[in-house]
Amino acid sequence: MATSTFEALPMKSSADWLNLQIAAQQELARRNPNSLLDWALAYRFLQGRPMRLIPALQDLYRDTHPFIVIQKAAQVFISEYLINTALWVADTGQGGRGNALYVMPTQGHVDDFSQARFDKAIGESLYLQQRLFPPPPGRQGPARQRLKKVGAGYIYLRGADSRRQLTSVDADVVLLDEYDLMAEGVLELAQKRLASSRLGWLRVASTPRLPEAGINALFLQSDQRYYFLKCPGCGLAQRLEWEENVDEKRGLVVCRPRRCRKPLDLWAPGRWEAAAPGNDRVRGYHINRLYSPLANIPQMVYES
Repeated sequence: MATSTFEALPMKSSADWLNLQIAAQQELARRNPNSLLDWALAYRFLQGRPMRLIPALQDLYRDTHPFIVIQKAAQVFISEYLINTALWVADTGQGGRGNALYVMPTQGHVDDFSQARFDKAIGESLYLQQRLFPPPPGRQGPARQRLKKVGAGYIYLRGADSRRQLTSVDADVVLLDEYDLMAEGVLELAQKRLASSRLGWLRVASTPRLPEAGINALFLQSDQRYYFLKCPGCGLAQRLEWEENVDEKRGLVVCRPRRCRKPLDLWAPGRWEAAAPGNDRVRGYHINRLYSPLANIPQMVYES
C-alpha cells in the first residue's frame, strides 16, 4: 500500500524542534542587533536550554529609556537582566564602543560575582565562548575577572569602594547592582562616566533597605511603574500584593479576595502602568517576588 507524503516524512524529535527554534531566534537576533531582548533569547542559556522570560521582564528588556531604576525583591532575575545588558552592549558594540561598566558595592563582591555569574553565562553559551577574546584555554571560562572582551567591546567589573577604578572607564552603559549597599556619590560618578557615549544608558537596581532612601528614593522620583496581571477567570487586572493575592492555605498566587480567587498565570501577558507618568526623566520599575515563576509560595508562607 502506498503511503501518503505526510506519512513518509520522518517525525522530528523534541531536540530537533528545539534546535530549529534556537536557529530561528539567533537569525532574528542577527537581523536586529539593537534588540537586547532578541539577543538574550538567542544567546543566553540556563541549564542547557534557551532563557525564558515572563512578559513583565520582556517589556523591561525592550525599554530603551536612558535612565532606568528597578526596585526589586531577591531572585526575580534582575541581576540576569543587568548581566545580559552588559554582554549585549559589549558584543554588539552599542554606542560605538561597546563599553559596559558593571558596578557592585565592593571589589570583593564583583570578583565573586564575575566568576559565579558572568563566567557561568559565557560557559553555557557556545556563541559567547566564541565571542570571548582571548578564548579561554579548553573553553573552561574567562581567566580575567575584572575586564572581559566580548565581541566588539569590553565589560569592566568594578567595586564602588574604589572611586579611582570607576573614574578610569568611559562607558556606554553603567549598571549599578545592589545600589543600596553603595556609598553616597556613586550615582553622580556613574553619570559622569557616560558623558562621551552615544548610548548613555544608566541602569540602577537594588533590594530596598530604607524607605525614601537609596533605590526607593530614586523610584519615588521616577514614573513608578507597576505590573498588572489579568485574571483568567474574571478579567480583573491587578498588581500583585501579598495580602491580596496570596492564598496561604493553597500556597498559590490568586485573584483578589473580593473577586473570583482563581490562580493567576504569571506567563500570561499583562501591562506596566505608571503611577506618576509626569516623572518621565527617570523610568522606574517595581517588581516583587510574587512575579517570579520560581517563587516557592508555600515556603514564603511558612517563613512569614
